[in-house]
Amino acid sequence: PTMVNFRAYLHPELQQLMQDRLRTLTGPVFDPRALELCCRKVAATSGDMRRCLNAAMAALECHISQSRQKDREGVDGGAPGRRLVDLQHMSLALGRCLKLPLINGMRALPQHQQMILCSTALMREGEVALTTLYTKYVDLCRSSKISGLAFNEFENACTSLNDQGLISLVNKKKNLHSKALRLKVKLNDIVFALQGIRFFHNILSAS
Repeated sequence: PTMVNFRAYLHPELQQLMQDRLRTLTGPVFDPRALELCCRKVAATSGDMRRCLNAAMAALECHISQSRQKDREGVDGGAPGRRLVDLQHMSLALGRCLKLPLINGMRALPQHQQMILCSTALMREGEVALTTLYTKYVDLCRSSKISGLAFNEFENACTSLNDQGLISLVNKKKNLHSKALRLKVKLNDIVFALQGIRFFHNILSAS
């Protein structure tokens, strides 16, 4: 077999390719400045067209998620121009896409370890007592109609997450109730990773 090496695309080439793709849509979706940011960032790192497409999709998902949240809260979306995927959406998406190994790692975790991270994300706290988190985890398992782990199994799952560098277990005193879980990744990264899994997407969207 012959190996073919493709050179990295430059910023103007990426922008032209993205514009060609977007012409098939019925109307404007991206703020031109957001599209330019995407192409410049990818050109400066890898020049890979697939990265541009992934970032654009992630920015669109971010925009849709925020719009749904505003609808639930009854917040006015603003002028029509604000309905485009803007610089803020693209900046968030690019930051996450550059963390793909971390995101993919969380998506590949066993389900109960993902449930622990999901429970932490729903509590929206950087550090939480292990017993408090376990209560939230059990409630989430019950509402999702899956069997939860016993506390010692839950603690073992947390230890595994600790070993993978996703959390740290803090034990200031030598008793069970003082043990806490502290996140070593951003809450937004957890939400972004788990929203890519239909089971967790439904849980997070309903919360």
